[in-house]
Amino acid sequence: MVEKIAYREGFGEILSDGSLRASRRIGNGSEDFVIHMKGQELALHDPRAFFSWAVAYATAHRGACHILAPTYWLERGLTFPELGYQKPLDRFATEGKGTWVKIFQDFCEVLESLVMCKFSLYGNLRGNHILNLLNLTTDWGMDFKEMLQAGERGFNLKRLINVRLGLTSKEDTLPKRLLTEMLQEGGAQGKIPNLEKMLKEYYQERVWDEDGIPTQTKLKELGI
Repeated sequence: MVEKIAYREGFGEILSDGSLRASRRIGNGSEDFVIHMKGQELALHDPRAFFSWAVAYATAHRGACHILAPTYWLERGLTFPELGYQKPLDRFATEGKGTWVKIFQDFCEVLESLVMCKFSLYGNLRGNHILNLLNLTTDWGMDFKEMLQAGERGFNLKRLINVRLGLTSKEDTLPKRLLTEMLQEGGAQGKIPNLEKMLKEYYQERVWDEDGIPTQTKLKELGI
């Protein structure tokens, strides 16, 4: 089948444009079975096991991407004191997850701009190290707040591009199965993230309106 997809032969031709487009061609309710966000299929990380993933996946610019902001690291045991998190978060907690996702997305946007691998954070590289490297390279003399705001500016610019292309808050969601079907075994057995509550907190932290659009207040603050 992989070869048929590559050569667009037989049923491979239907699958060759991705699972979402395939389900739209197949119809008959098949779209409910596609595990995607904004058209991109989910990686191996399940938001039912790490609730911050629910918000991070739902709001990622390019869909279900685990690279843009791997927010579950704080739920797995890492700490980020310079970002205000001295200890890990409960992976199944709801309160505060929208705030954390916003902060970490902004931070990771800085790493994206610097073309730095986020796995360096596993090696105990932290925000202050990155700030020092940035200033030594550019001689900009940024402080930590300014660096994070640069990341926030980049994140909001990407959001505005998506909004211009027709994105709304309706696309900031998870597949139906991840919001309704509980895992039947393992450490996350019986868990479902409350995306609606976390997303509301996230929008408030971002100073976006209820449709997920950056407000004029936020854009003015960021100089956009």
